[in-house]
Amino acid sequence: MGNGLYAASQWLLLMVLARFGGPEVVGQFALGLAVAGPVILFANMQLRQIQATDARDEFRLTDYVAMRLVSTAVAAIVIAVLAFAVYTPSSAIVIVLVGVGKSIEAFSDLGYGWLQKHDRMDCVARSLILRGTLALVATTTVLVATNSLPWAMAGLAASWLVVVAMHDVPAVASAAAQANHQLLGDKAGDKAGDKASDDAASGDNPSKVSRLRRSIAHLCPRWSTLHQRQLLRLALPLGLTSLFLALTPNIPRYFIEHHVDEAALGIFATLAYLPMMGDIVIRALGQAATAPLSRHYAARDLSGFTGLLGKLLAAAVALGILGIVAVYTLAEPALALVLGSPYAAHSDILVWIMVAAARTYVGSLLGYCVSATRAFRRFVIPYGLVTAVSLAASAMLIPVYGLKGGAWSLCAIALATCMAPLWILWRLHARSK
Repeated sequence: MGNGLYAASQWLLLMVLARFGGPEVVGQFALGLAVAGPVILFANMQLRQIQATDARDEFRLTDYVAMRLVSTAVAAIVIAVLAFAVYTPSSAIVIVLVGVGKSIEAFSDLGYGWLQKHDRMDCVARSLILRGTLALVATTTVLVATNSLPWAMAGLAASWLVVVAMHDVPAVASAAAQANHQLLGDKAGDKAGDKASDDAASGDNPSKVSRLRRSIAHLCPRWSTLHQRQLLRLALPLGLTSLFLALTPNIPRYFIEHHVDEAALGIFATLAYLPMMGDIVIRALGQAATAPLSRHYAARDLSGFTGLLGKLLAAAVALGILGIVAVYTLAEPALALVLGSPYAAHSDILVWIMVAAARTYVGSLLGYCVSATRAFRRFVIPYGLVTAVSLAASAMLIPVYGLKGGAWSLCAIALATCMAPLWILWRLHARSK
């Protein structure tokens, strides 16, 4: 529910930019995402996945918070330097503001990992609904009032900051209080803290005050060099994998912006986003299944692991086939009605993009499956090769075939995205024999 409404709000946001700003504005926004997105995803290092699969409570939430604070600050600096060093000032400002929004989103993502681990997906869904709705309202209002994309991006970032402060932080604190002694495996430290807090607490129910103080303490970063080094050693391969995964679909966009123009990039980015609504559904399935898959794998329950994976892949295939049929039959009239003739003229490209998306759905769920095994060090080379496929396909196809070459590049990327996790699973299976 939350992922679906969030996807709808993001689609509507793109439609607002396309209608009120045109392909050039969408192109600037897409360029901002293409530059800032990979940097932030690398800095995130998939800490959400590590939290959700941490069945043995190897790290505290405070360790994750400390890591996220440092990595996000460094990422924001890198984005600013890269933007003003490479792009025009107008594009650089948009890139930086998109980076600010993505930096704020990174802290929501960290909270989602904690809530996901403790089966509080209701809080995650509520946060996604709030983020999507407020971002749509704020961005639309500011864009219409000012006709300025930078101010619209500032409104988007501000709306996400409100959700983090007013919803996500209290939700994680509440989950920490409810989880009590089962959280984070530091019972001895909690007992000492409980006694000190209870002694100082006043009122009729000091235990509630004590739990509140402990929950707030769980959100404060723990600056432990030892734990940060251990977490970095575990997370860095996932960070590199995230960088590869983020660069892979964006490499065609870099080539389109360079070899065609920003308006063409705006059209391509808009068309490429439409099948991404299905990816939101896939992401919801993968996130909900990560913890159960991790428990099956940790317990060496192969039948439970493969049974759940089979159901997920069946859903991905069904969604992909449905999407291809819908796009093939409805693309041109739907694009003309919603976005206008500049987009409807490229309806054939949307069909190819949907073919690529159908393959990507399968690859994404296989990716969640291998994440549940926590064999993170095995990810870097396979997904690095996927990025190499993206670079090679884009370099060969886009300069010659333009936007259609970009769509064909996505098809090649999607096939490689399926092969990478399959290779990892095969290697893990061979090793276990």
